Amino acid sequence: MVVNHLQIKNLTVSVANNQILKNVNIYAETGDIFGIVGPNGAGKSTLLKTIMHHYTVDIKSGRICFNQKSLNKLFTNQIADLGFFYVSQNPIELDGVGMIDFLKLIYTKQHNQYSFSDMYFKTNEHMKQWNLPEELLTHDINVGFSGGQKKKSEIVQMSFFNPKVLLLDEIDSGLDVDTTKKLVEQILRDRKKYITIVISHQTDFLQMLKPNKVLVLVKGRIVKTGGASLICEINTKGFKPFMKLEKSDDFVKEDPYRVCRK
Repeated sequence: MVVNHLQIKNLTVSVANNQILKNVNIYAETGDIFGIVGPNGAGKSTLLKTIMHHYTVDIKSGRICFNQKSLNKLFTNQIADLGFFYVSQNPIELDGVGMIDFLKLIYTKQHNQYSFSDMYFKTNEHMKQWNLPEELLTHDINVGFSGGQKKKSEIVQMSFFNPKVLLLDEIDSGLDVDTTKKLVEQILRDRKKYITIVISHQTDFLQMLKPNKVLVLVKGRIVKTGGASLICEINTKGFKPFMKLEKSDDFVKEDPYRVCRK
């Protein structure tokens, strides 16, 4: 099994000249499931957007590396080409981009060729698996979709993409109980194939995922790290005990063989 490594070191980020993330350190490798939790406005979504080099973020200092390769100056499409799949909190509508055409593009890029029969079978299989009407394939991406259908559409795209790193920002929001359980089953079944970083406000969802690392983000800093038991503590006490913690927990694996390359 190929083991991929994601390292975020001393990351400080601003958005619209406002500092959002401060000295964030993370090390993750294939098989890890990270749960990112914290109060509203803590910088959780900004963290995932920064990994994908979203146009609104400005990296002031620090480095993001994947398999020793720096991502700081790569464009979003180049980061996606490395195997990063990002689901935003509110998937946008893409007027003029047909869903079936987009899935075909992903399929062709993954397989370096196009097989109509295999594509047809895979598309129908995933649409049925996630209870999406076939007629949505004729729509532009997310146009006319309900909130839940938008999230399911992202899951179908994820299944086509064969990711190395999953960045999921409240993917459980808008999903019914059965779909959420099915999603958890898929992530756990395939967890050894990728790094998973999940943001959620639903502690039940995080507990089902059984993350091996939970990071508490407050005012742009990682103030606490722990295992799945930390979710139970948050579920009981909320975030109030963490609000006064100011020092960032330097959760970064120091290894001279994994230093970021320029």
